[in-house]
Amino acid sequence: MTPRDFWNTSDEETLKRVASEAGTTFDNLKQIALYSGACSSRLAKRLSEASGGAMGLEEILFRNEQPGAA
Repeated sequence: MTPRDFWNTSDEETLKRVASEAGTTFDNLKQIALYSGACSSRLAKRLSEASGGAMGLEEILFRNEQPGAA
């Protein structure tokens, strides 16, 4: 799932946990998910792992190339 979909289907506690486990902040995760903020491949890998694979690496890195992307 894309970061936006993950954001929209997760509660705040989950989002904060995933951000923390990935070594980033809640606000940075919000920028990535909602505003197409920059995301390195290393951070994308950590976000994917922290989300238990819910966010796929390709969906994070290439979220703007997904069908229906803003």
